Amino acid sequence: MRMGGYKTFKTGSVESIPYKAADGSALTAWLLLPPDYSAGTSLPMVAIVYPGLTYDAKQPSVFSLYKADFGEHPQLFAALGYAVLLPSMPHTKNQSDKLKVLPNGVLPAIDDAIARGLPIPTA
Repeated sequence: MRMGGYKTFKTGSVESIPYKAADGSALTAWLLLPPDYSAGTSLPMVAIVYPGLTYDAKQPSVFSLYKADFGEHPQLFAALGYAVLLPSMPHTKNQSDKLKVLPNGVLPAIDDAIARGLPIPTA
């Protein structure tokens, strides 16, 4: 894709990951792989998490190159060779404990990404 006077920018490939949260509820995460990713290649992964944000079957607009906020743009991470995971993190009944429920939605999404064959380097 060509943008203005910039060089050609290859975008990564996107896939949805349906998974179960730690509490058993059905959730959806989205995974962005770097351009020219070869299956089985070890990758570092970044998870972008927002408390209260959940995803569905529609691809998130955040993957578009035309997204206004480039501070944490997933395609820039992918262009640098990172896998980018957007796990769902549903609202909690007790909104003061938003980060305490982080493992409920995030860790199972990471586990599912790895189970799909995405080798993440360890330490």
